[in-house]
Amino acid sequence: MREGSRIVLSLIIVLVLTTVAMAAEPIIGTWKLNFAKSKMPLTPQQAIKEETIVVRQVGDQFEITSTGIRMDGSPFSSKYTIPLQGGAATYQQGALDEAVSNIFTRIDTNTMYMTRLRNGKQVGVSRIVVSKDGKTIQNTTKGMDVQGKLFERVTVFEKQ
Repeated sequence: MREGSRIVLSLIIVLVLTTVAMAAEPIIGTWKLNFAKSKMPLTPQQAIKEETIVVRQVGDQFEITSTGIRMDGSPFSSKYTIPLQGGAATYQQGALDEAVSNIFTRIDTNTMYMTRLRNGKQVGVSRIVVSKDGKTIQNTTKGMDVQGKLFERVTVFEKQ
């Protein structure tokens, strides 16, 4: 085999492996809230009118950026990272408050659980599932808001 052929073959192998690796993470992409398919509480802090989430892989972490508008018209945004295999979220901006931490547990490539802690006490859980066809994410959350009221929320996002 000629040297030029080996280089081309090596490049093709790298491209194929990169494509396979990226396909293995179905959560990566830009996701937009489908308000009509979602069920959310009507409290101003939790009721969301619009939201876009961008998930990227940066090294061995997911980087998640969320921007949107609440029902009361106020904007929100956050940016955080979580390890690919699960673990504590690290917020760069938009953390709910310093007393809150989110721990992610990865079940498989399409399913994660998130446990929300406030001052070390569990106050919520979420089940985040990317559909088998990779076109939607459903996030089902049950928890307690800052006033101590129980809530349940289902948000549906569609891949853009």
